[in-house]
Amino acid sequence: EAPYSYIMYIDIGPITRYIVTLNGMFFAVLLAISSVMCLLGFRFGRDIENEAERQQTFFQNASHELKTPLMAIQGYAEGIQAGVMDAGGAAGVMEAGSSAEVILAESDRMTELVEELLDISKIDMGRQLLAFSEMDVRELLYDSIRVVEPAAAGGIAIVPDFPETPVMVSCDDTRLRRAVTNILSNGVRYARSELRLTCRADKRHVTIRIQDDGDGIAEEDLPHIFDRFYMGKSGKSGIGLALTREIIHLHKGTIRAYNGDTGAVFEISFPVSR
Repeated sequence: EAPYSYIMYIDIGPITRYIVTLNGMFFAVLLAISSVMCLLGFRFGRDIENEAERQQTFFQNASHELKTPLMAIQGYAEGIQAGVMDAGGAAGVMEAGSSAEVILAESDRMTELVEELLDISKIDMGRQLLAFSEMDVRELLYDSIRVVEPAAAGGIAIVPDFPETPVMVSCDDTRLRRAVTNILSNGVRYARSELRLTCRADKRHVTIRIQDDGDGIAEEDLPHIFDRFYMGKSGKSGIGLALTREIIHLHKGTIRAYNGDTGAVFEISFPVSR
């Protein structure tokens, strides 16, 4: 009797389709990951280019700002050396004061700018550490007024309007005083006769408002008033207001500028002490 012969038949169609599906899913995931990586690489590359361009612009503007007082110092120093003018005044007409006074004033201006550049550089790198302490913000504001009083001696009245009771805040008094002083100095420059400094507090926030009685801020300048080295309608640029904004942000506060009824208004708000 002949032996039985057996033939085993296995349908591998489902397995083949499963493998093809897995391969399709694998390539789809690989394509998605590649697309995301390309997109992130493009965005990171663009951010790096933008940052490099911003840094280049920053240093160009900083060099320009430093060059102005340096040229003034050099010019007066060379005039003294050449005998065209002496340290007590020019040989011709010089109403601005003695040569030494001009050199000192420009040196102070350059020193202030260098300090502002260093501060904002530390903030950008996250190295500007604040030393917080409890204090009455009214004392800080009075100190700021005393700093700018010499510049306001030409007929600008600085009018404080503060509560009668202490307004306690947690702040870095050195940095916050500098921020307020920057705005006051700016106000003294553009006020006609009065600069009003107001302080109000509620349960959550302290609001400081500084208003001058000048011509106000040009509408086209308002969106850029806190930009670094922005050249406004007045033709002046700088970094003081940009540094002020960064200091306020480090205090978890906000600052805005707008035109009031009688000039420019700068309004600062930050949390009170807990």
